Amino acid sequence: MFWMRRKYIEWLYKELPVLVKEGVLTEDNAGRVREYYGEIKKDSGLTIALIIFSIIGSLLIGSGIILLLAHNWQELPRSTRAILSISPLAASHLLGLWMLIKDRFSKPWREGVAIFNTFAVAAAIALVGQTYHIPGNLQDFLLVWMLLILPIVYIYRALIPAVFYVVGITFWSGYAATRNPVEALWVVALFAGAVPYMAIELRRNIGSINSALMSWTVSLCLPFSLAFAAGGNRIERLSFCLLLSSIFAVYYLAGNHWLQGKVPLWANPYRILGSAALGILSWLLTFGSFWNSLVRDSIGVKIIPRLFQNFPHGTLILAAFAVALGLLAITCRKKQIRLCIFGVLPIILLAGQLIEHSLDWGWQTLVFLNLYVLTMSVTTIAAGISKRSLAVVNGGLVLLAALIAARFFDVNMPFVWRGVAFIAIGAAFLGGNIVLGRKMKEGAA
Repeated sequence: MFWMRRKYIEWLYKELPVLVKEGVLTEDNAGRVREYYGEIKKDSGLTIALIIFSIIGSLLIGSGIILLLAHNWQELPRSTRAILSISPLAASHLLGLWMLIKDRFSKPWREGVAIFNTFAVAAAIALVGQTYHIPGNLQDFLLVWMLLILPIVYIYRALIPAVFYVVGITFWSGYAATRNPVEALWVVALFAGAVPYMAIELRRNIGSINSALMSWTVSLCLPFSLAFAAGGNRIERLSFCLLLSSIFAVYYLAGNHWLQGKVPLWANPYRILGSAALGILSWLLTFGSFWNSLVRDSIGVKIIPRLFQNFPHGTLILAAFAVALGLLAITCRKKQIRLCIFGVLPIILLAGQLIEHSLDWGWQTLVFLNLYVLTMSVTTIAAGISKRSLAVVNGGLVLLAALIAARFFDVNMPFVWRGVAFIAIGAAFLGGNIVLGRKMKEGAA
């Protein structure tokens, strides 16, 4: 059930007794309405507490087992150490089997057993490797551990192991990028392994704490993983910015297209991170030193052919750029102007660099970038006023204030004028919030 739909149904259920009392509906009609919409499922505080206690209990049990095994570990025979190494893993599987037989497949049980299983796998890998002196490093350990806990995510439908998996493969990609950049590209396939679970969670419990936590984890880890996969510090700065702007443009457009209105804002990290990252990156581009460093580091009009030649790392950047263009085309077709202004940043970044190299522009490009950020801030403020949203208005004002402040410190201007400008911006903040607050109160009345 969608979050907004559930909210409206809750309101309707509260109104039914009043409608029956006033004679608008009969008791029979009210009962049919309740039967049609069904029971509203809410996250129980007791359920959440049980999940937390299950997680803490599993962590304590796992830590205690490790401490017991560590006592006089080196004095034990190798065969005994091998048996003890896999004992927690065997115990976790037996506990999971007992849970299935006894039909105790509630969420607290699933999360607790899955976490116990996750750490038992890690302990078994480490202890068996140490016992038999199996060569390896942290990168190999993370990869094997993540591959082995992925089935646990689906068997138990457990959230915490899924979070561990996404964070783990992100760290693995970082280690792999420093040793073998081509190997780091496998993180794309590893991320694909978590996509079905995330899709199931969004379909079943959209707007819930589970789906929100999983969305936040993926949205925070994915940019790092793709940056590592694209070559890390080996790629040019412009290509790196093109990758990031494309990823966050996809975030912003997708979050507005498919999650806007279906989940509360806190459960839509794609919209939050996308808008914040695009605003910050656009603001950074207005600095002459930052923009010039991108231009000097790039290769001009040959950047697109160069990315095609830099297979497979450059192809990953072009793929992200293509997805952003596709979502931008859909947005433009729907005539959502404000979304288009934010989502067009990858094109502006690429076009600005090409124009500067072709026409030998300098300050003209910076003026255009400043006008672009100014447009972003003004349209955001206008959208917030039309939606009567203080958060959106303040977001636009913050971007506008950051742009003006940057130019005051970036150019030669007397301190008196800078002070006057800052006072004017502060007054605009307060005035805008007061006016919008009054309009919201009038609308509510």
